[in-house]
Amino acid sequence: MTIFFVLVFGLYFLLITTLMFGLDGALTENSSDRPDIPYSHISVIVAVKNEEANVASLIQSIVAQNYPKKYFEVILVDDHSSDLTPRVVQQTINGLSNFKLISTHWGDSGKKKAITRGIYEAEGELIVTTDADCIVPPNWLARINETFYYYRPKLVFGGVKIIDNGNFLSKLQVLEFSSLMACGAATYNLGIPSMCNAANLAFYKWYFYKVGGYEDNFEIASGDDEFLMRKILAHYGGGVVFMNYRDAIVSTQPQPSIDEFINQRLRWASKLPHNPSRSTKVLAWYVILFQSSYLLLLGLALTNSISLELSVILLVGKLLFEFTFLKKSTLFLQTKWSFTSFFALQFLYPIYVVYVGIASNFRSYQWKGNRYKA
Repeated sequence: MTIFFVLVFGLYFLLITTLMFGLDGALTENSSDRPDIPYSHISVIVAVKNEEANVASLIQSIVAQNYPKKYFEVILVDDHSSDLTPRVVQQTINGLSNFKLISTHWGDSGKKKAITRGIYEAEGELIVTTDADCIVPPNWLARINETFYYYRPKLVFGGVKIIDNGNFLSKLQVLEFSSLMACGAATYNLGIPSMCNAANLAFYKWYFYKVGGYEDNFEIASGDDEFLMRKILAHYGGGVVFMNYRDAIVSTQPQPSIDEFINQRLRWASKLPHNPSRSTKVLAWYVILFQSSYLLLLGLALTNSISLELSVILLVGKLLFEFTFLKKSTLFLQTKWSFTSFFALQFLYPIYVVYVGIASNFRSYQWKGNRYKA
C-alpha cells in the first residue's frame, strides 16, 4: 500500500510540475504596444435560453466594446426560452443597429443548433461566441482581432473566470474553476490542448464549415467548444491559440446552488466518452484515481492504518504543489485568493470529483429545463 501511494502521489506531483511549466509559458503576455492593425468583420453569436436575469448585462458589456461598431454585429439566438428572455433582449437592443435577435428553427433545440443558426445568419468572417450569463471586458473584441492578425490561427480561446458573488459557494467555484482554466492554458502550451470554453471562443466561419461544424455531436448537450477544437486540431494538426491577455478575460456567473453546480459538472463530464482525445481521457481518469487515493489516504491516516510520516509528507506536498499552481492561475485571472476556499476544497473537491466521475455514467442531469440521460 505504501508503494501504491508513493507512485500515485509522485505521478501527481510530476503532473502538477509539468502543468506549472506549461502555464508559465502560456501566461507570458505579449506586448500590448501594437501598431494599428486592420479590423476584421466580426459576428458575435450568443445562444440564449431562459437568461432574463443576465442577458441585459451581457449586451451592455458588448455595447461598451473598444471596437468600431461598423465592424461587428451581435446575433442573439433564442433557443425556445420559456421566460421573458426574448422580451428583455428586444428591449435592451432597441436602437442598436448592429444587434439582432433571431430564433432557432421549429423542431431544433440545444446550444449547438442555436449557434449553428447564428453562424448561418452571420455576415462576419470571424465568429466569436460567449454565453448569455457572461460579462465581456471593453478590449475583448480588439484583443481577439489582434490575436488573429498576428498569429493567423483557425481557432482562439481565452480566459474565463467565475464572478465572486460574496457567498461561500461562489468563492469555492472561483477557485475550482481557475484550476480548469489553468489546465486548459497549460496543456495548450505543452502542445496537447485539452479544453477550452465557449464563453471566450473565436474561429473563422470558413473553418467551421470546413470541419463540419457540430455534425456528429448535436445530440450531446455539452462540448460545443471542445469538440470544435478537436475537429480543427484533427483536420489541420494545429491552428489553435490561447489568448493570454488579462484585459480579454470573460467573467461568468457562478452556479447558484449545489444541485445546479452538480448538474453542470455532470453535463460537462457527459462528453468525455465522446472525446476523441486519448490523452484527455487518460488525464480525466487519472484525476479520479488520484482523488480516490487521496480520500483513502486520509481515511487510513485518521485510523492510524498507515505511516503517519508518509501521510504528512504526501499531504503537505499536495498542499504546496496545488497552492503554487492555483496561485498562478488566480493571479492571471485577477481573482481574489481565499485560503478558506483553498482548504475547504481539499475535502470537498475530491468528493465531488469522484461522485461526478462515477455518476456521469448512469445519472441523468437537467440543463435549461431539459433532462438528459447519461
